[in-house]
Amino acid sequence: MLFAESFTPDGYGLLGPNPDIDGLYHAHTMNSVGMTMSGGAGKMIAQWVVKGEPEFSMYDYDIR
Repeated sequence: MLFAESFTPDGYGLLGPNPDIDGLYHAHTMNSVGMTMSGGAGKMIAQWVVKGEPEFSMYDYDIR
């Protein structure tokens, strides 16, 4: 059985609000790195949802 890898070409995960669907946020394609990034990624997504933007630049991860 083969499974598709969930890596992006640059190795970064995809985080942030969906550009086409209001209220839908993404936090995926981190594969095994997601275990170590989960706390920070969760915090940034929470800030995006509550405040409209995270406290740090998420340019490299932003899905838009």
